[in-house]
Amino acid sequence: MAACPIEIELSRGGGEASVRDRDANLALGKARLGARIVRILDEASLSVRQAEVRTGVSHIEFSRIRQAKLRRFTIDRLMAILEALGQDVEVSVTVHPRDLPTTGEG
Repeated sequence: MAACPIEIELSRGGGEASVRDRDANLALGKARLGARIVRILDEASLSVRQAEVRTGVSHIEFSRIRQAKLRRFTIDRLMAILEALGQDVEVSVTVHPRDLPTTGEG
């Protein structure tokens, strides 16, 4: 199966809106990883019980992922599940300086 990269771009910024953006970005990242897990299960015609036997990951976790109930999952847990399903997971992080608001001094 050819690799199909999942790209997640996090927004930058400061203040209260930035906190909302981070929460939204985290949810988006989880959703994309969860969708990839569901696609792998579907392509292999695996039930949640069969996936549990194959990976050692609880069928309850697979069921939550199938239902998009991802609140309890961390990004690294979803990545570990992908790895248990035989996927190579690559993470790339780029750090940029944030534009800070100017103070009215001067």
